[in-house]
Amino acid sequence: MMFFGTDSGPDHNVTSILVMLSYIYIFIELDLDFLGAARTPPNFSVVNPAERFMSVANIALVGVSLSRNNLGADEKKVKSFTSKKLWRDAHQKRPDIDYPQLALDGTKDARKLLSDRFERLTYKGEQVQIGEPVTEEEISELKLKISALFDIDFSAALLKAKVLKVPAVEEFFADHVRCTKYTFQVKKCKKD
Repeated sequence: MMFFGTDSGPDHNVTSILVMLSYIYIFIELDLDFLGAARTPPNFSVVNPAERFMSVANIALVGVSLSRNNLGADEKKVKSFTSKKLWRDAHQKRPDIDYPQLALDGTKDARKLLSDRFERLTYKGEQVQIGEPVTEEEISELKLKISALFDIDFSAALLKAKVLKVPAVEEFFADHVRCTKYTFQVKKCKKD
C-alpha cells in the first residue's frame, strides 16, 4: 500500500488527469494492492505536513539573495525572460535554441546555494533530504509507458473529459479507481 498527502499544487492535484495517470502508473509499476492520495482542503495548511515543513524551510532562506548566472553570448536571448512561461514560450517558438539548458546553466549557482542551505536543516530530528528533479527524458519515458497502457496521445492537449472516455481508461477507472474532490484511490481487484 502507498499513501500520498499532497498540498494541491499543480503537480500534485488529485483531480488533474495527468496526476491521476501518474498515480495509476505508480500503482501498476510497483504492483501495489492499494494507492491513496489526498489533498489538503483550502485553508487547512496547518494539517498538511508539506505546508508545515515550509516554516522550517524558510529558516534556510533567511538572508539569502539569488540571481541568475550570466550566460555570456546567450545572455541577450534570455535577458527579458522574467517568468517560466516566457522561457517555455520561447522554447516552443525556437526549438533550435536549447532554452531548457540555458535555464539550467543560468540557475546553476542559485540551485547549488539553495541545496547547500536546505541540506543543513533537520525536520523532526531527521536530516532533510534534497532530491533531484525529474529530467525531460524521464518525463518522456513515463508518457510513453502510460500511452502504451491506455492508448493515450500525449502530443495533443489532454482534457480530462476526453481521456476518461478512452475505453481502456474508462474500464480501468470503473474497476479500480475512486475519486472525490480531495482524494484519489486505486485498488487491486481479481481482474487481470
